[in-house]
Amino acid sequence: MLFYFHGLASVGDSPRTDILKKKLNMKVLSPTLPVDPDKVIDIVTNMMHKYHQTGEKMIMVGTSLGGFWANYFAVKTASPVVLINPVIKPTITMQRKVGRYIKLFAKQTNSEDILNHSLEKFKILEDELNTHNKTEVYLFLAKDDTILDYQETLTDIKYDKLFLEDIGGHRFEHHYEKIADVINEISAK
Repeated sequence: MLFYFHGLASVGDSPRTDILKKKLNMKVLSPTLPVDPDKVIDIVTNMMHKYHQTGEKMIMVGTSLGGFWANYFAVKTASPVVLINPVIKPTITMQRKVGRYIKLFAKQTNSEDILNHSLEKFKILEDELNTHNKTEVYLFLAKDDTILDYQETLTDIKYDKLFLEDIGGHRFEHHYEKIADVINEISAK
C-alpha cells in the first residue's frame, strides 16, 4: 500500500498520482491534506490505523512539503520512503517564503496566526524526527528545482539511494514512470 503526500497548495488527486495508480501493483492512497499540521496528523493517523490492520507493507511517497510528511510517517511506521524534491525543514523553508504562504492562507481569518501555529508545530515535529531512527530513504532531486535547493537537501537528510536529475523542476513531472518503477522494486523486497 502506498501513501502519497502532496505538496503545499496541491491536491491528492493529480496527474502524478494517476501515473502511480496505473503503474503500481498496489493500492494508492492520496488524500488532499490541509495546511494545519495537527489536522494532517489526525487525518493520516486515522487512515493508517485503518489500513495498517490489513498487514500490507506500507510505502510513503511525498513531494515538496509532502516529502516532510512522508518522511515523518515513514519513521512512525518503520516504512520505506520515497522523497521527491522534499522539504526537510519546513520551519526554514516556510520562513524564507513567509509572504507567499500568508497569501495562501489569506482567504482564512487569522492567516498569520495559522502560519505561526504551523511553524511552531513543524519545529516540534522536526525535532522529533531528528531523535528517531532512520528509515529506508529513496531520494529524487532535480538540479533545476526553482523552489528548493537540491544541494541543501543533500546535506539535510541521510538517504540510502539517490536519483539526481539535471532536469525535472520542482514537481518532477516527467519522471513519475521512473519513480513508479523504483516503488515497485521497493514493494518487491
